[in-house]
Amino acid sequence: MSQKADPKVLKAVIKEGGKRGVEIEGAAVMGGLRFFCAKVDEPNGDIEMLRESVKAMNAVPDEEEEERRGGSGEIGKMIFSAAESQLAVYAYVPKNEAEHIDAKEWLANVLGQFDGEVVGGDSLEAWGGKNLFIT
Repeated sequence: MSQKADPKVLKAVIKEGGKRGVEIEGAAVMGGLRFFCAKVDEPNGDIEMLRESVKAMNAVPDEEEEERRGGSGEIGKMIFSAAESQLAVYAYVPKNEAEHIDAKEWLANVLGQFDGEVVGGDSLEAWGGKNLFIT
């Protein structure tokens, strides 16, 4: 499901992921949530780009920057990105939640609902998806 990244695409993926991270962090602070599900558009269903997006969400914010980005590393999340022909899904569990949930099991349970597959990861981070070719 992955393809070689165009630097412009990667830049857009990281920007969107960083902004989404701030939104997730804000929702957690306001509502006390520990887990969050969201979608991102820029990875366009590409697993590797979705992984970069989640890294940007979890990045420690640079307080010197004009625009805050990242900051949601302490919040568990399942992030979805779809294209016409495929869906990529990434599950992230912060270390402080590891005793409550396993990322690979969580993702397998969700993907199992529509015959998707986990293609990599461990108990803290897992990724997979589904080809959506209609015949």
